[in-house]
Order: sequence, then C-alpha cells, then structure tokens
Amino acid sequence: FLLTGVAAAAPDDADHRASLVDGLYERGMYDMVVAESEDFLAEYAGHPRSEVIRYRLASALFELDRKDEAIEHFEFLGERPGFSYRAEASLRLGQCELEAGRLNRAYKALERVLELDADYLEVPATFLMAEVDFQRGRFEEAEPRYRSVLKSDPEGDFGLDAASSLAWCAYRLGKYDKAVEYANTI
Repeated sequence: FLLTGVAAAAPDDADHRASLVDGLYERGMYDMVVAESEDFLAEYAGHPRSEVIRYRLASALFELDRKDEAIEHFEFLGERPGFSYRAEASLRLGQCELEAGRLNRAYKALERVLELDADYLEVPATFLMAEVDFQRGRFEEAEPRYRSVLKSDPEGDFGLDAASSLAWCAYRLGKYDKAVEYANTI
C-alpha cells in the first residue's frame, strides 16, 4: 500500500514541474527554463509532456542566443511525427542553421515546414528559404519567394526585409530598372 502511494506521487510531481517550466517560459525566465527543463528531462524522460518540455528548452536556448545548443533539440523534435509543434521546431531549426551558415540543412528544415499542415508559418518559412537562396547567390530562386512574401503579407514582420531583398535580387540579376522600382517602394 505504501509503494502505491509513492508511485502515485511521481506523476503529480512531474506534472507540477512541467507546469512550472511552462510558467517560467511564459514569464521569459529563460535561464531558469533551461535548468528546470534539463532536470525534468533527466528525471522524467518518458513522461507524456517530455517532448513539449524539450521544445521549451530549445526555445529558451534560442531566446538566450544559444542557438548551437538549441539545434539538437529542434532537430529531434522536427523529426517526430505527431509532435504538435513539429512545424514550429522545424522553422526554428531552419533559422538556427541559416544563422550558422549551414544552408543545406536550413533549406531542408524549412522545406519540412512547408510540407506540414502549418499555413500560418508559410510566410516566415518562405522568407527564410529566400534568404537561403540569396546567400547561395541563387537570385532567380530568391526573387519569386520574396515576391510571394510581399504578396501574402506586405505589412507583416518580413515585408520590409523582403522588399529590400527583392531590390537587391533585381540588381544582382542585372534588372536595374526593376531594382530602382522595388527600392522606391520601400
């Protein structure tokens, strides 16, 4: 009877600690999220919320600009069929890989975002894919992606950057009249 009571307390503790991680994340206490998440994953690796806690850990590392550490977690989660934040993890992975200059890996992660049912991430994923193309010097591929971003959400988070990059693509492609036209819309 005593062992049954102890076993019943463990899931309550795990649920409580998972809620603590969520609360810390929502309050922007990322250093504490990292510490609590790592402890949680070490102690409750098989818990039903372990993937969400890993996502919180990766996201906190991302926010702390420790992206190299976040990559392994985003990569793991992006490959988990059925994980509810799989598309988000793949987008963040793409951002991390792009920043690290690993363009092929970034592109692969961003392609996954577009393959998943996450329409609300289409604009940022398309913008980041255009950035990969631009860094590769593939201005012909980048140009229509930037136009797509501008068409979808001209006033959004990526609108100004897409417009600027579109002007640069036109310039790099020798379309000087178009480059001036795009630049005048900024």
